[in-house]
Amino acid sequence: MPVKETMLDILHLHIMEPTTVFTNLIMGGLCFVFFNRLKKEPVHYKLGSNWKFFFLFMGIASIIGALTHGLKSYFGQDDYYFVWLLMNLAGIPCSYFLLQANIELSKLNQELKKKLKLTSIVLTAILTILVIMLNNFLLVKLNAGFVIGLTLFNHFKTYRSGFIGSGFILLGFTISTSSLLVHGLKISYSEWFNYKDISHVIMSISLYIIFLGVMEKMKLAGLETEKAR
Repeated sequence: MPVKETMLDILHLHIMEPTTVFTNLIMGGLCFVFFNRLKKEPVHYKLGSNWKFFFLFMGIASIIGALTHGLKSYFGQDDYYFVWLLMNLAGIPCSYFLLQANIELSKLNQELKKKLKLTSIVLTAILTILVIMLNNFLLVKLNAGFVIGLTLFNHFKTYRSGFIGSGFILLGFTISTSSLLVHGLKISYSEWFNYKDISHVIMSISLYIIFLGVMEKMKLAGLETEKAR
């Protein structure tokens, strides 16, 4: 059964899907907090740098998503197309920096890591061009699905090997996959708390758990740096 679209008027501002807007803003706000915290880590921690930008662009994508949902009644067809394109484009660097973090975490030699990083840059550029041409969210979802699958595999291996922080990151991304199920099956509590809102809540929880794992890895990196001095 289709979920009825909600709306709310605040100070003459017509907001569509207000709960979806609110949960998007919460998720975006959390990502900016995580980004700001990781900014305080030493710049030579490459792993932290990749995660920092992952959270930054996830936050940007969430805020654009909030605007897209909330203000769509003000957009003409061309305006909505442009805003939707911005949201799709904002999702690409999230996957890119997540992929870079996976490459950095791997036990591959530095030469192979450089080649993989270069390959990921080329593939990301191709994906960006395709998204600009087609403005298709499916491309972004397929790319994100591949990178998340790789992340689950990578952190499962490192968790089994006793890497600090990998357990949290593995748990966070595992929880996040349930949001795909909720969204795909349109599981809703009510029209005011629908499948989009539930997905955003799940994602916010999973992002917090992932952040805890990243911070654990940053603490370990700090200890190893101190020992090396």
